[in-house]
Amino acid sequence: MRKSFTLIEVIISISIFSIILLAMYKTLNLTKHSNAFLVEKLALVDNLETIKKVIVEDMAESTSLIKIINGNKKNSKVSFMTNNSYHFKSSVSVSYFVSENNNLLRTETTTHYKKEKKAVDILMIDVEKFIVLKSEDKKSNHYLFSIKRIDIDKFEVFNAITINKE
Repeated sequence: MRKSFTLIEVIISISIFSIILLAMYKTLNLTKHSNAFLVEKLALVDNLETIKKVIVEDMAESTSLIKIINGNKKNSKVSFMTNNSYHFKSSVSVSYFVSENNNLLRTETTTHYKKEKKAVDILMIDVEKFIVLKSEDKKSNHYLFSIKRIDIDKFEVFNAITINKE
């Protein structure tokens, strides 16, 4: 009767164990990379949804005509008065535009006791294009927003917003 393993049996079992361990490592590594990729994409989508929400809330609470300036064909500037303020308690003038260092900014300006106060929020970094268009129908209040980031090829977000003012 045999009471121990031969050297060949031990080497074969270690080889099989190594192959299984290598496959498990590759699977774990692939899962780690997939998770990091999905977390990054989810953060981007979440950021875009937050930007949409802020713009919709501002426009829904607007108290003036919405002025769109398309200075160059690359970026727009949108300005209007709104009751939706994140920084002040009064009605504010809100502007959306892309800064010189490619950040999409939201500025709030208010005049309180004859002093002008301003607050600036960075909504998104690395913005290549920010274009806002209004529907050509004079009775319609539909706006189309397009945001394109520098680091994402051919990724544009379009959002049509309807403002009902009667």
